[in-house]
Amino acid sequence: GYPMKIIAKPESQVLHMVDANEKHVGELNYMVKDQKMIITHTGVKSEYGGKGLGKDLVGAGVDLARENNWKVKAYCSFAKHYLKDHQEECADVIDEKE
Repeated sequence: GYPMKIIAKPESQVLHMVDANEKHVGELNYMVKDQKMIITHTGVKSEYGGKGLGKDLVGAGVDLARENNWKVKAYCSFAKHYLKDHQEECADVIDEKE
């Protein structure tokens, strides 16, 4: 893999993924409402596709939710699939009404 870095920007409710040269690679956008983190979009630049980076972004989102005691709800289909595939390890943060 590539040494990607994820930078949280809570003030703009986004997680930015950058490469070793600080070049933008992808992002995860979310909203927080009633202690719920609603993931609205996950995107990775096409030239970085297929490397599992989107999964890393959603994983970072889940970690952020955990740190803040938020539940996670996915409006973005990519994040929805991720939560479905990782039900057990994300059980503590998945919103039951998902």
